[in-house]
Amino acid sequence: MTLCVIVGPTRWQAHAVLQIETDHGTWVLDNRMKYPRLWTRLPYRWLYRDCPGRGDWERLTARGPAFAEPASAGEGRAA
Repeated sequence: MTLCVIVGPTRWQAHAVLQIETDHGTWVLDNRMKYPRLWTRLPYRWLYRDCPGRGDWERLTARGPAFAEPASAGEGRAA
């Protein structure tokens, strides 16, 4: 389970969601949605994902967690 920071289409404010990797895809738990959804079915702009065990964040450069690219050194690091 990973914490992600996204921007949603209705309020365009940063919002945190939980991402869960399963053998049936990457699911997102969002308190603004009634049920979990596949990340590919959400109209979010993905900003950052927590890196468990590393103590920092990774910037997500495309429209979802599967296309993550590590942030540059020091960038996105949790304060």
